[in-house]
Amino acid sequence: LLHVSSGINAEYGAKMKFLLCLTLLVGTTYGAVTKCLNEDLESTACTAPDNVVCVGPVFDGSKADGESEKARGCSAAVDTGSCPAATCKSCDKDDCNVAAAAKFECPSYVVDGEGLKEADAKKTCFKAVDTDGKCKAPGDSAKAANAATFGADNVCGACAEADVTNKICMTASSAVSFGAVLIPLVALLYTLF
Repeated sequence: LLHVSSGINAEYGAKMKFLLCLTLLVGTTYGAVTKCLNEDLESTACTAPDNVVCVGPVFDGSKADGESEKARGCSAAVDTGSCPAATCKSCDKDDCNVAAAAKFECPSYVVDGEGLKEADAKKTCFKAVDTDGKCKAPGDSAKAANAATFGADNVCGACAEADVTNKICMTASSAVSFGAVLIPLVALLYTLF
């Protein structure tokens, strides 16, 4: 790490290397959380020394906002009793307790004669961060009698396996497919050149 020149003895250089390594070790081992995100996802200073970790909710698709009911903020060191994995996530970096859910939209469907058609309004749904959301869409065999499956209250999430097998429902991803972007881009480039 340190270059020992001829003017400094080797013992002094060895002591400096030791002190530098010790400083780095202590600095990385005992770094404390100084701020965490609050319920409004704003950075808030933690009070030392008791508040040593950030806590927050985990994704819960059954909740209206997609997150469990665990409060977001600073907390003393936690265990499985105070922060159970099913409803709570803890982390040890500043502002690491970020949102657990992300919004996406699914089209809902209404009765149109014997079948179903896409409604004007879309339903806001929630998914775990960094995942693709799933939407229900009518399959080839969907009829007006299946309208409840594709209404605004039920359209978020994947189809039941039996409905997929019977071609009543298709699960669509909220992610934009590569082809959906590439085909119009190729057409645009073709018209330009």
